[in-house]
Amino acid sequence: MAKAYERDSKRDLEREMLSLAVEATNRAPAESLRYATFLASENKLVPAERVLIDSLRLAPGNTLLLTRLGQLYLQMQDWARAGGVARQLESSDDQTALGVAAQLRAASLTGQQKSDEAVSYLQGLVSAGKADLAAKVAILEAHVANGRVDKALAYASQLLADDPGNPDLRYVNASLQALAGQSTEAEATFRSLVKEDAARVPVWLSLINLVGADPARAGEVGPLIDAALAADPGSAAILWVKASYLEHNGDSEAAIAIYERLYAENSGNPVIANNLASLSRPRNTTA
Repeated sequence: MAKAYERDSKRDLEREMLSLAVEATNRAPAESLRYATFLASENKLVPAERVLIDSLRLAPGNTLLLTRLGQLYLQMQDWARAGGVARQLESSDDQTALGVAAQLRAASLTGQQKSDEAVSYLQGLVSAGKADLAAKVAILEAHVANGRVDKALAYASQLLADDPGNPDLRYVNASLQALAGQSTEAEATFRSLVKEDAARVPVWLSLINLVGADPARAGEVGPLIDAALAADPGSAAILWVKASYLEHNGDSEAAIAIYERLYAENSGNPVIANNLASLSRPRNTTA
């Protein structure tokens, strides 16, 4: 029922149904997460916190609940309580929980303008063998956030030297190269990655954005989008890019057809609904 109200943009009724679901399931984690996320989207952070804590009393140590609670404290800029959630997660033997704890601590330090401390903390985890790829990417992000793209590139090169065949690291490195203006090198890697695995949608999107950023290569964008769709015809992200491309180039009917397809698959997405309504609205004409 909440999803139905969401599709109809009846947020008050949607909120009521989500709240009733929490009560009916005795504060079960899944329903509590859904309701807390809804409340947070309305910037009702304290009520969202209360929902999560009530559920944690019945499901202590639940990684998903703790993750959302930690993210909520980051949003509230409550660094102390974010650290408290990180400590709870660190007491777990679960690698996912440990990874989330590291991300919370790093984000908390970065939020306090302590990016160097965040990098040192994450690097310590990496050196001790207690970090996964997410922590290494967080180090790169911290460098970029501080305008140190050169350091990010150097660190990415180091990671690649240790694991040269890792496609995720190659993608991250190419993304940094694109950011640093090394477009030729980045494009070569993106093309190599999609040639090896055509189902890598994020790589296709990065490649399309890179080529599309050069006005002199505007004619290459359409065929590139079509190649991406041929590799993954059902990708909502690529279909969205295709519709935007068609709309930008004046083919409103073709764009509408794609938006209608996307809306049928996800009628709760307000952006799709707004784009579809905007294109479908009759335009005034003058004699």
